[in-house]
Amino acid sequence: NHFRLFRLIRDVLIGIKRMFSHAPDTAKEQATLMENVAKHRSIPFHSPEYELARRFFRENLEDILRRAKEPGAKVLVSTLVCNLKDQPPFIAKFSPDTPVHARQVWRDQVSLGEAALARGDANPAILAFGRAITLDSNHALAYFDLGKAWQVAGEPDSARWAYRAAADRDELRFRASSEWNPLIQEEAQKEGAGTVPMERAFERTSPQGLIGRELIFEHLHPNFSGYCLMAQTFLEALRQAGIPVPSEEWPELRPLTAQQWMRLGHVTPVDLALGEWRIRKLTSRWPFVPEPDYSRLVPHTWRDSLALAYIQHEIPWSEVHYRAASHWEEAGQPDSAIAEYGAIAAVRPDAYYPPFRIGVLYLDKKEPQKARPYLEQARKLNSRSPAVAYWLGTCYLLLKRPDAAEVLQAALKLDQQKGTLKPQERMKLRYALSLALIQAGRPREAVPHLRWIADHFPQFSPVRALLERIKRGERVKIEFED
Repeated sequence: NHFRLFRLIRDVLIGIKRMFSHAPDTAKEQATLMENVAKHRSIPFHSPEYELARRFFRENLEDILRRAKEPGAKVLVSTLVCNLKDQPPFIAKFSPDTPVHARQVWRDQVSLGEAALARGDANPAILAFGRAITLDSNHALAYFDLGKAWQVAGEPDSARWAYRAAADRDELRFRASSEWNPLIQEEAQKEGAGTVPMERAFERTSPQGLIGRELIFEHLHPNFSGYCLMAQTFLEALRQAGIPVPSEEWPELRPLTAQQWMRLGHVTPVDLALGEWRIRKLTSRWPFVPEPDYSRLVPHTWRDSLALAYIQHEIPWSEVHYRAASHWEEAGQPDSAIAEYGAIAAVRPDAYYPPFRIGVLYLDKKEPQKARPYLEQARKLNSRSPAVAYWLGTCYLLLKRPDAAEVLQAALKLDQQKGTLKPQERMKLRYALSLALIQAGRPREAVPHLRWIADHFPQFSPVRALLERIKRGERVKIEFED
């Protein structure tokens, strides 16, 4: 019920905003959902609002776990992760009980600590920030600075405590406090659910065990390495829980590198750019800056331009990859183009064009064996395309398959019906068909096609030599270079 109420409030807020917006693409229209809901809202640590949210979270989690248990489903619940080390508090405030003179002393101590920290002098900084915290235990900034000082001093455990204390006291509740994970573990244990130790996995992978921008973009969105770590951690948790098969039946799990995850998930550098630009757009607005600042949204490379067009909803995701593939083809880098088409094919297995282009590119690389399954898939998806049939027939011809002539004849018939091939493509089709017929031991059937080429493309010299040899009854052997 609480979740439905939140969705209702969200929809009403967005609907009202659209009603009074003169243009659908204004900066206000682009504001994030959390900005709409949370701006100008401070929720102090352990305030009544905080405790209410904590109670709702516990009740909702308990309800979810019980509902999942009813049909006998196995459930895994992950602990939460956020950027502690590199995300300063969004809203840091003094306690209402801290006197005015104590606040000034607090500022003086923080200034002393920051000056010491700038010199790389950790111990005086630790003392100064500690004195500030004794004056006001609510202000998040002193804790965050203390975390930096402990980190410089080579005390990661103390630094982690201080960073967590800073996040807990950040009054803009964009990050879960340190009380949330124990609550998750407690409820999971009570309801018989497994726990995925995500926070611990991120700590093990982070320098000094301090979670920061190495794995998380800003306050809580993982970067690609972070998502890879999440996937690996969930996978290991599923194995240990015996989901969906007993643990002993699972294959051996080896950690994968980011490059291996990219290949496995058909992720390309263009996808990474899309994610980075989404974050760049997000951090150009409140609460990361007081007022919208889009000066960072200026593209400097072709990949930047594609990413910007995508996040501004000018082109769809598939078009981003099609344009990237075209760029790589023009640049003479077929492997990169193949990766872009492969990304589309993974998401749109019903689209014929990506496997078609992959097959053609492999033929250009003189790798017909690799091209064959892609071209066959393209023909299954589009059996009425003369171009697809032509390239598949050419692939079969290079592989010396006996059905090459049949496929090329089908391509010619389709083109005669549709007329979609260009004159040069039509000539190549008839020439490939002629070679396939000769290869199949049917040279006389190749003669009409060779004559057609001689009449329409007299400058294509190989045709006349073939016609003469067939006329003399010579045995013609078709050979292709590797």
